[in-house]
Formats: sequence, C-alpha cells, structure tokens
Amino acid sequence: ARHLARRLRGRFAAEQLLGRRRLPLKRQLCRRTESLPPAAGRTAATGVTAGCLGSLVGLGGGFVAVPMMTSWVGISQHLATGSSLAVVLMTGASGAFGYMQHGQIDYEVALAIALGGMIFARAGAKLMASTDATRLKLYMGTLQVAVSPLIPLKSYVYKARHDAGDKKTSEAANETSEETTLVRYGTIDNLGDDESSFDLQRFLKMFAVGSVAGFLSGMFGVGGGALTVPAIALSTDLPQHAVVGTSLLAMLPPAVIGTAVNLSNGNISLAVAAPLAVGSFVGGSIGSICLAPVLPEAALQMLFSVLMASLGTRTILVARRALAAAAKASK
Repeated sequence: ARHLARRLRGRFAAEQLLGRRRLPLKRQLCRRTESLPPAAGRTAATGVTAGCLGSLVGLGGGFVAVPMMTSWVGISQHLATGSSLAVVLMTGASGAFGYMQHGQIDYEVALAIALGGMIFARAGAKLMASTDATRLKLYMGTLQVAVSPLIPLKSYVYKARHDAGDKKTSEAANETSEETTLVRYGTIDNLGDDESSFDLQRFLKMFAVGSVAGFLSGMFGVGGGALTVPAIALSTDLPQHAVVGTSLLAMLPPAVIGTAVNLSNGNISLAVAAPLAVGSFVGGSIGSICLAPVLPEAALQMLFSVLMASLGTRTILVARRALAAAAKASK
C-alpha cells in the first residue's frame, strides 16, 4: 500500500511539473462514452437499419434486427429475440393507434387473429426459452427463407385486388341497386345488410392465421405482418390501408403475451431494448418520410426479399456449422 501511494504521489507531482491541464469538455464526454457498453451504439444502429428497411416494405423489421443483433452486436439469440418482440410491441401500438384514428381497421378480423395469436404466442415464447440457441438460430434462418417470397407477393395481391375492384366498380355503376357496397381506399362503408352479417368461415380462417402468426411471433420475436398482411388481403375485401391497420392491431395482444413470458424468463434487457426502440423509431421515420416517396416500392420489396433470403441462408449455414462442431466435440 505504501509503495502504491508513493507511485500515485509521484505521478501527480510529475503531472504538475509538466503543466498537464484537464481535458476539454468534448474530450471528457468522449472518454465517458467509451466506458458505456459497446453494444449500445451498434444496437441503436441495428434499430435504425431494421426500422428503415421495415418501413419501406411494410414490415416491423424483426427479421432484420434479430440476425444483426446476434451476428454484429454479439448478444445471445434468446436476448435478441425477446428484446425484438418488446420493440415490435411498442412500434406496433403506435402504428395501430394511427390507423384507429382514421377508422382503417376491421375489428372482427382483428379479433379473430388476436384470439388465435394470444393462445399460441405463449406457447411460442415458452418453446423459445427451452430451445438451444444454435437450433433457435437455425429455425430463424429457415423462417426467413420461407417468408421472403411473401414480401413481393403483397404487391401482386394489392394490384390484382385493385384491378378487380375497378372492374366491379365499373359494373356496379351500370346497375341501379340500393344494396351496392362502395369501397373507398382508406375507409370502408358497408351499405348492404349482407356485408354486415357475421362470417364464421372467414373468422375461423383468420383465427388459424393468427394462431400461426402468434406462435412465430412468440418464438422468433417478429411481428407476424409478413404472414398476416397477405392472408388478410387474400381473404377479405379490405383496402390496403385497412389491411395494414388491422394486422397491426391484431398482433398487439400476442406481442403482449410473448413479452410477458420473455420478461418472466429473463429474455428481455432494457439496455438492449431501449436503444433498439429509439433506433427503430428514427429509422422508421427516415424510411417512411424521406425514402419511401422517392424510391420504387416494387423494386424495394424485391430487394428486401432477396436480402432476407440471403440472411436466412447465411444464418442456416452458420447454425449448421455450429451444430456439427458441437456434435464432433461431444464424441
């Protein structure tokens, strides 16, 4: 202790003799930020990237955020999945509120999807907690490859429905029926009595879609929009904005259930979720406000589809190599 005290006094005296001054405020702030966890900046950048790409193609960005957090940020697969689902919950709630204000939600379809999702999201989150990280990464890559064709499919579905809607509108204009249903993009006004009746077949179909989407949301930390949006568009006559708004609202209850299970299992970290949420908000704003109006949507969706298929393939290869190495080491 005496030797250490002498060394410290000698260092202080040398600094005084050399006239060393305190660092400027800017240098002090930079030094303080160096002591912060190095993953915080990368996590925020991951959120910006995922939010920007997701807003350009109409997805929450979880399919991009989770692989980036595991490979680039360096956190575990379980923590990345749980934190991603928490961010999906926050961003989805804000988006659904906006669509609710404009009346662009079909609550019957949203209820059917939410009921199925709530039942199976808990099972997905529990299975995620009990699954080995390497196998979970392998399953995530497989899901990315499987879902990638659904992204450009949405544009073709909307275009086909738009053309069919124009044809029906022109045919309806030649008729003088009082039960004509007028469909306007952005709002839905059902004037006929048949349209307001409960459709059990559609409800069960949406319940099944919600069950699958909820399970995938709880297990992989994704919003499920890549599955619910095309399913709603194919199964209903809702306009495009109502399809997106209904999907956002429907996946909120499953996200709440999955987040609660992840919290109880310790698979959510505020140090990860907070910068990821801030970055997702900034990236989503950049993509939707600055880039989306000037970039071609069809080309972006095709590019994102190829990117997700590539990320999924890479994730599968990395996971398979890790599994092979583990099997070889165990022999």
